[in-house]
This record gives sequence, structure tokens and C-alpha cells, in this order.
Amino acid sequence: MNFKIWFIFGAILACTSAKAVSRRKKNGLYQTTKGMNQFAVELYKKTAKLHKDNLISSPLSTGIALSMVAYGARGATEYEMKSNLHLPVDDKLGQKGFLSLITTLHKIKKVNFKLVQGLFIDYHLKVKGEFSNMTKNVFKSPTRRLKFEDPENTAQFINDWCKGRTRNLIKDIVQPEDIKEGFSVLVSGVYFKGSWKSPFKTEHTSLQPFFVNSEAYKYVPMMYQKSRLRYGFLAEGEAVYAELPYDTRGSRHSLIMFVILPIKEDGLEKIEQTLGYIDYRKLHLEGHEDNIELYMSKFKIESTIDFQPILDKMGMRRMFRDRADFSGITKKPMKITKAVQKAIIEVDEAGSETTASTGLARKITSGINSSRIVLNRPFIVKIVHIPTNTILFQGHVVDPSK
Repeated sequence: MNFKIWFIFGAILACTSAKAVSRRKKNGLYQTTKGMNQFAVELYKKTAKLHKDNLISSPLSTGIALSMVAYGARGATEYEMKSNLHLPVDDKLGQKGFLSLITTLHKIKKVNFKLVQGLFIDYHLKVKGEFSNMTKNVFKSPTRRLKFEDPENTAQFINDWCKGRTRNLIKDIVQPEDIKEGFSVLVSGVYFKGSWKSPFKTEHTSLQPFFVNSEAYKYVPMMYQKSRLRYGFLAEGEAVYAELPYDTRGSRHSLIMFVILPIKEDGLEKIEQTLGYIDYRKLHLEGHEDNIELYMSKFKIESTIDFQPILDKMGMRRMFRDRADFSGITKKPMKITKAVQKAIIEVDEAGSETTASTGLARKITSGINSSRIVLNRPFIVKIVHIPTNTILFQGHVVDPSK
């Protein structure tokens, strides 16, 4: 019998000396986050091509879950996973980096942030002690043995576990029919709730047209604020970005939502496929700061993504096939059967996951200039932890009315 595993991913540097750069390259956190962001770029390009509707995902959650299992892979499976995840060659350095990253993210104040991982295995299967200790000590994910011959209670336990750690947002992630003897379930998710450092005023929100394409538009609640914001240009001037910082007062762990708007009305896909690795710390420091009029639609996105075909196209094929080698986890033959992520984000005047009323106000026109950015056509969103240059969430808004 194959031992199968089901993934559910429910998710100041102005000038440096050569010595400082050298120290960073030897630093586990630096190497790990750099690799995770490179993986995030490649993952997003493939995902955005397949998901043309509203999209939100957590590359951090996906990357951590895959990395955790990659440390138990061997042979060609190990090579495929670690090379595509851009993990440090030195396992100890990489694991030290993940521990530092997870510890750092959990120290963020003024926002509710929770990164959770859970490995649930069939009671009859035995996981190697070295792997079990690694997941517990590095990824804070102790292994839980459950009676998979009782699918109803096992599914209920996993769903309750996930629901309780994501403030009831991620529900019913597994069904009883998904639980079979000889299987294992890995749950990795990110819960995030934050408030803007400079909130939008609800009385300024009005129904305005959002152009879903060059021929059609829908009226949606459009928020407005005029405040000092950082902004700049990307993709050789073909996209403009603005920064919306979250309130992390009393904490040096700054979180920022980057909203990226293509200059051309139909330029979303080109920008998504053009953008490469970005050092968001450097981008933040080099951005212009000015009094900006920002118009942005309210939106709520729920995405369920099957990552198997995406990861397969990225080159991580072997882990889904019978020839997969996960002998660092168990002596029994094992392969990954599913890699699914469910992610939810809601944005309004106060920040993430709050509600507010909408009124009718003035009409606005589309445009970008040095003092006004109007997000009334498809745009990209990325939530980034600046100190570690880590992308927590990324996606695109193509129709906020859905």
C-alpha cells in the first residue's frame, strides 16, 4: 500500500557594505526568505495564468508546507522539490531560516497573524523520529496520529483544528470521503487580520464604475482617501504601485499591502508575467512619498486552488507519482495525492475583515498622475512583511462585485 499525503494550504537597507552582504548570504533567514520569494514569483505566474477570476493565495503557506515535506524527500524527488523551492543547499541553514522566519512573524503586533501547520497521519503508519522532531522543532508542527478508519471523526477533528486556528474562517477543508487508511493530511494555513495605518473614511465611500474589461463595467463600493503614501513605478514604467501600510504601532515589524495597477487598461496579464523577483525593502525605501488621492474598491476574495497541475508545470512532478521517494519520512512507499489551498481576504475602509456602510457620492474618472491613483480596473495585491521581505499573500482583483 502506498503511503499517501494530502496537502491543504488553507496563509533599513539604504546602503550596505560588502561585509554586510556577505554576512547576509550566510544568514539562514536571508537565504530562506530570498528562496521563498523567488518561489512565490514563479508560483504566481503559473497560478495567475490558470485563474483569470479574482485570486488570492499565500505563497508563504504553500512554500512552508512543501518545504517541510521536501526535507523528508530523497533522491530525484528531493532535487526537484528543493531546487524549485529555492531552498538553501545546507539543510541546517535552511531549517534555521524557517525557524527564524516563523518566530519573527509571530512577533508582529497590532495585527492578528497566525501561521499554522498540522501533520495528521494514520494511526497505523509510523513516521521517522528525525522527521517528526524536525517538523515539531523547526516548523512548530507536531505530528498527530488519528484513526483514519473512522473518517467521520477524523475529518471533524482536522476541520475543528483548522477552524479554531483561523478564527472560523477556514471551514470544512476535508470531507469524510477524503479520509482513507494509509493516507496522511498536512494542513498549512495563514490567518491575517489587520487595520490600516491610515483608514479610509466610510463617508467617502461611493458607488463607482469598475471596468472589468475594455467594454464592460460594474458599479462597486469605491473607497477614497487623501494621505501621505509611498508610490512608484514597476515593469519599466508599465505599472504604478501604491503602499497601504497596516497599523503595527509599537512594533518594528511593518506590514504593507502593495497595490499594483497596470498603466494600460488591458495590461494585467502582461504585468503579471513580466514582474520578477522584487526586493520590497528596497522598493519601499526608494518609493516617493507624497499627498496622494487613492481610490480603491472594497473587495472580498475566496480562492480554492488545486496546485498539483501548477507545481507539475513548475517541475515538481515526481512527488505526485508512484516513483516518489519520501524515505526520509517513512519506510513505506509514499506520494503526494493532492495539493490544495483555500485562502480568504476581505478589504474595506478599516482594513482587513471588517464591515462598513456605503453611500453615494461624486463620480470619478479613470487615471494616474503624480497626485491621484484610481484602482477602477483589474489590479494586483501583495501583502508583504518588509523586514524579512516575505510575501504573505498575493493575488489580483478583476471584479470586486463578485
